[in-house]
Amino acid sequence: MTSEFQPPRDSILGELYFHTIAQSFLMILLGVGLLLFSVIVNENLRDDVYFTPGEWTDDKGIQWRRTNGGLLYWWDGSEWIKLQSTA
Repeated sequence: MTSEFQPPRDSILGELYFHTIAQSFLMILLGVGLLLFSVIVNENLRDDVYFTPGEWTDDKGIQWRRTNGGLLYWWDGSEWIKLQSTA
């Protein structure tokens, strides 16, 4: 005789026990999957939100460049010119 509880498999109690364990396992897997999915989605959104291009061309065809320090330059055709602050 073993000390572990093992409900009879052919009884209603055994069926209930089996389905409870199976559903619990399924819910745990579903929870882990959703957690991983949300981490991946949030990481992708974070990359999109904080990404700003270093160089771009506006509607008038002027090329612009922003440095890591936040300075803004425009291309005059031969060199990058620092935009003078109007403030």
